[in-house]
Amino acid sequence: FGLRDRLWYPYAKTKKPFPLEPTALTFKILIDKAHPFHVYKVEPQSHSYTTHGDLWDYLFDMNHSTNPNNIFIPWCLEMGSWTWIRKNPLQLFSSLGPFHPMKPHRYQRIMRRHYNLLDIFSRACLNFKAWSQV
Repeated sequence: FGLRDRLWYPYAKTKKPFPLEPTALTFKILIDKAHPFHVYKVEPQSHSYTTHGDLWDYLFDMNHSTNPNNIFIPWCLEMGSWTWIRKNPLQLFSSLGPFHPMKPHRYQRIMRRHYNLLDIFSRACLNFKAWSQV
C-alpha cells in the first residue's frame, strides 16, 4: 500500500459488492484496452481497507436510492506516494504533510502521469453508451 497508484471504486464501508460493480469492471477493461501498460491497480476501496462515514459511499447510496437508473460511480485515485518520500525524506517533517508533492517539478510530473487517465474519464463520460453495455 502506498507503493502503487490505485484507482478505487466503492464501497469503503463494506466488502460486499456495490450495485454498479459490473459497470466499474467494464470501465477497468476500457482502461486496460486503451492503455495496456497503465500504472493503476483498479479495485474496490474495501480491498485495501474499510472505513465508516466515507463521503463517496454516502453520495453513491443517496444517488442510487433516489435515481437507480442513473450511473454515478465515484472514483478515488490513491497515489502511491512512498516514492516521493524516498526521494525527499525531509518531506516527512513538512508542515504540509508527508504525502504532499512539494516541489513544482514533482507536481508537473504527477499531472503528466495521470493525463491519460483524465482523458479516458472525460471521453468515457461523453460516450458512455458505447462502452458501458454489460
